[in-house]
Amino acid sequence: MVAFSIALLWMINGIVFYAVLFTTGQWLRLVPTTWEVIPDAASTALRSGLSISLRSGGARRVSSPNRTAHRTGHLAVLLAQRDDAGVAEFDELVKDGFAHYRLRIDGLVEKPVELTYAELKAMPKQEQITTHFCIQGWSGVARWGGVPMRHLLGLVKPTADARYAVFYSLADGGDGGRYYDVHRIANMRHELTMLAYEMNGAPLSVLHGAPLRLRCENELGFKMVKWIAAIEFVHDFADLGAGEGGYNEDHEF
Repeated sequence: MVAFSIALLWMINGIVFYAVLFTTGQWLRLVPTTWEVIPDAASTALRSGLSISLRSGGARRVSSPNRTAHRTGHLAVLLAQRDDAGVAEFDELVKDGFAHYRLRIDGLVEKPVELTYAELKAMPKQEQITTHFCIQGWSGVARWGGVPMRHLLGLVKPTADARYAVFYSLADGGDGGRYYDVHRIANMRHELTMLAYEMNGAPLSVLHGAPLRLRCENELGFKMVKWIAAIEFVHDFADLGAGEGGYNEDHEF
């Protein structure tokens, strides 16, 4: 009797699942509706193997059109599609120890700034040992050192209209276009949210996001943008990318 009840429960659960799946249109995310999925998959596999590799001193690059370049405002130039010259520029930043790196913070703030790598390292430093959780299922523990986002918020003073912080990477994403992610401004005030420039007591490597990467410990790894180029405070993100709140959300979810 118990076994029958459990089997019946699972059967009802399955019926409800498929009813919701097909009545909400979510099945379109699972079932291909065109044969183009085959060449698209082959193209993605080829691009993953050849075009997005991180070289010893460079950033990721792709040849697809930049999907975020349509965004209006001063960041349109920053978001222009990277080419070989852009990769070479990043290589030069690495060679000189990021002496010429500038972090731009603007948008809905009272005091927009451009900060050098040296200026960032001269600010109050925070260290924390935390576990990194990747959406792919793995995790790892590291000691991070960097500038608390709380300090930067106090420096630029976001206006009352600012609801989100947008982090733009120096690198492109796998489907083309600049990688970015959006965070609630309240989360930027969390005591464990920082811009890290150290990992395990050593300068952050290019592989792990040098010169700066976001550490936001109550988020999954893909939300913690590497190779940060700029931070923009905005009221909403409907006109950024596909309007889903991040590169991964735009392209994968």
